[in-house]
Amino acid sequence: MNTSIYLAAYKDFNNYELLKIVCDKITSTCDKENTTFFVTTGECGDNTCMKYAKENGFKIEDWFPDEQFSNYKMECMKNGKWHEFYNTLKTEKNKFISRADHVIFVWDYDKKNNGIGCGIRMAAKNNKTLSIVVPEKNEVYVTRPSEPKTIYVYSLADGNMTYIRSQQN
Repeated sequence: MNTSIYLAAYKDFNNYELLKIVCDKITSTCDKENTTFFVTTGECGDNTCMKYAKENGFKIEDWFPDEQFSNYKMECMKNGKWHEFYNTLKTEKNKFISRADHVIFVWDYDKKNNGIGCGIRMAAKNNKTLSIVVPEKNEVYVTRPSEPKTIYVYSLADGNMTYIRSQQN
């Protein structure tokens, strides 16, 4: 069975070991030859995501290649078209989120990153299995389309992804 996973992190994220714990747990039942990660490069967090996919032998689709991303961003900034760039980015991100079976976001809880927040809303709207990793709390929150009002909470405190509770949304 083919599986696709969309993986993104906030720009300053670089805790590879934490990301590995979460991704290893989520992909433990996946066939690596039939699993594709949708990631991109550019920011530190995205590079950490790309590193996981590469080091673990998964297929990769870079949804906004670095050179293309940088050139387009510079062109838009130079011409005062920041909103055009943002809308294109949002559209491209949504295409890949809608194709994914599972969506994983590493979210900076303190900064309330708008890009990650937008992606979380897109995944929920598209009824995706969604995992939100919050490093500051050492927790992962998981929702599933089959149980849209239930949030499963996992702890990362002991170096594993351990179920601690579920709560109604």
